[in-house]
Amino acid sequence: MIRGLDDLRQSYERLRERIEAARTKSGRRDNIRIVPATKCVPPELVALLPQIGIKEAGENRVQEFLTKCDLPLSWHFIGTLQTNKVKY
Repeated sequence: MIRGLDDLRQSYERLRERIEAARTKSGRRDNIRIVPATKCVPPELVALLPQIGIKEAGENRVQEFLTKCDLPLSWHFIGTLQTNKVKY
C-alpha cells in the first residue's frame, strides 16, 4: 500500500525499471507512456503524481473523476461512459 510521496516515488521507479528491462529485452526502441488509473485512489494521493513526473492519469468513474479533475494532470476516461453520466 502506498502511503505517501516516498512510497509513490519508489513504486514508480521500480515500475520504470521493469518497463525498461522489458523494452530492452524485446528490442523495442519507441517511447512508452505510463498512464496510471486512479480508480479508488484518494485525490490526496493522486495530487502527488505531478511531483514524481507523471503528467497523465485515467479514471473510469465520473463521480471519482469530479473529485480529481482540478488536479494538474491530463485526464483520460477509461472504458465506456454511461448515458446518464454524460451531463457531468
